[in-house]
Amino acid sequence: MKFIPQDQTERIRATTIFDQNIVVTAGAGTGKTTLLIQRLLHLLMRGTAAIPVTALVALTFTNKSANEMKIRLREALEDLIADEGSSETLVDFMTRYGLSKSNIETRAAAALQDLERSEIGTIHHFATTLLRLYPIEADVDPQ
Repeated sequence: MKFIPQDQTERIRATTIFDQNIVVTAGAGTGKTTLLIQRLLHLLMRGTAAIPVTALVALTFTNKSANEMKIRLREALEDLIADEGSSETLVDFMTRYGLSKSNIETRAAAALQDLERSEIGTIHHFATTLLRLYPIEADVDPQ
C-alpha cells in the first residue's frame, strides 16, 4: 500500500502553482527538499518554451544542503530521461503540460547540461555573485 501524506493537496499546489509565492515551514525529514525538487522540475517542464535551468534560483543556507539539492535534481532529471513512460512524474508532465516523452527528454537533457551553471547554492554564494556582477549598483568597490 502506497503512503499518501495528509497534506498531499498542499504539496501538489506548492509544486504546480507559479503565480504566487509559496512558503513551506516544516521540520527535518518532512520532504521539503523533495517538494523543492518537484517544483523545480515543474518549472523546467511547464510552458510552451523550455525554461533554462540557468534562469532558476534555489537557495539554502549550507553547502551540504545546496549540494544535496543539485544531486537530487540531477538524479530526477536523469530518471526522466531513462523513464520508459510509466512513472507518475513523467505521466503527470505529459498530461499536465501536453508534452511528449521526447519533449521531456530534451528539456531534461538541456537542464542536465547546464546544471553546474545554475544558481542552486547558498544564499551567501548568490549574494557574493550579485555583488561581483553589480559592484557599482551595490555601491561596493569593484576591487
